Amino acid sequence: MYLLDTSLYIPALNEPAFGSALAEFQRQQLKSLWLSAVVVFEVTVGARDADHAASWERWLVRPFRTRARGLVPGGSTWRITAEARRRLRSRKWYESTLALASFQNDFLIAATCRERGATLITANARDYEIIARVMPLRFITSVPSGARS
Repeated sequence: MYLLDTSLYIPALNEPAFGSALAEFQRQQLKSLWLSAVVVFEVTVGARDADHAASWERWLVRPFRTRARGLVPGGSTWRITAEARRRLRSRKWYESTLALASFQNDFLIAATCRERGATLITANARDYEIIARVMPLRFITSVPSGARS
């Protein structure tokens, strides 16, 4: 089971060659992929206009919605996130990182993966390496089968 991070979808929407490769990977692997509502939120917020948002909806969200493969953080996911954030806050070196809204979203994505037993595929190794210090997390930094060059 895999969950793709926002850090892959943003470049896929802006770099046509990578976007095609990621779309093909997603098409081939859809049975083992899930989509986080947090990723949907981040990419939708980042859309430059309504047309971009509609393209995003057709390409990414619809295939997961029609297969009921979306993951929405529930109460237990928020509790896992809160506990891990508390542990990280006690280390004192991460105050500025913890203040970022995007890092909160990364925590929710990580907690969703943790709770579901999913492996996160991300280009954002820095944040997830920090999170992995306080929460068991499996993540990889490249799309399997060479979809990202």
